[in-house]
Amino acid sequence: IPALCFKDQKSLANVEYSGIAVVTVEIAIMNALRQAGIRPQANCGINMGYYSAMFASGAMAIGDAFRLVRKLGIYMQEAFPTGGAIARITGLHEKTLTRLVEKAGGRAYICEYDCPDQMVVSGEKAPVKEVVRLAQAEGAERAAYRSISLPYCTELMKSAEYRMEAALETVEFNFFKI
Repeated sequence: IPALCFKDQKSLANVEYSGIAVVTVEIAIMNALRQAGIRPQANCGINMGYYSAMFASGAMAIGDAFRLVRKLGIYMQEAFPTGGAIARITGLHEKTLTRLVEKAGGRAYICEYDCPDQMVVSGEKAPVKEVVRLAQAEGAERAAYRSISLPYCTELMKSAEYRMEAALETVEFNFFKI
């Protein structure tokens, strides 16, 4: 884990490894805060952070958290091994962006609604790039494209979701302490 977190930056581009690194660092921070006498009133997490939040809340054992994060990373990487893309679009109405996503064709999806005029599109690289081009032509304030390891929060991750359902059924969940 130390080599992964501090030396092997290439492996961190792969969610199979980055998830474990993220949860390790989050739990280390949580432990340091507890040792300093700082106790949280609530916990929350997103993506891999769900698992460290569940552990921090007492709802899940640490071994289960790490086992599930590892499985999720593998399942997600296997669901879409070619990598994806993401674009943050600002300054367009949701109906306009929906039309542009449909016009771009391919597998691109609005996957995040940050605020009324800022949304995120994720999916395969070519259609996401096309959405960015169309959004710029439509007058978006900002349309920023980035290649990423996976098309998170899209239908392209559905097989990982199904596989995780079975993995989650093997875990004993406790009542939340926080």
